[in-house]
Amino acid sequence: DHEGTAKALAATKAKLDQVQQTALNCEGRLPGLADRLRDMETKLDRRPADENEHLERAVKALQSNADQTANALAAAIARLDSMQSGAINYEQRCSAVESKTI
Repeated sequence: DHEGTAKALAATKAKLDQVQQTALNCEGRLPGLADRLRDMETKLDRRPADENEHLERAVKALQSNADQTANALAAAIARLDSMQSGAINYEQRCSAVESKTI
């Protein structure tokens, strides 16, 4: 949905340019409007960077969670393998004892 956000941002900037032009035309009648408009434009320009930073943090958190899950899964598989090996060993010993007692 990044493309949709970029399009919306471009449309907003175009509207902002129109408003800025109108503000420049009316600046004599509305003192301070141009400054407020510049402040809003600065905030608007900063927004994509903030969103990208947020997305990067989210991706890093997801990668960290995936790594932790992979490590936990590997440990669980190793434990299961060890338990299976122990069960096979136990079955072999039981079979050996049974064959000696028969």
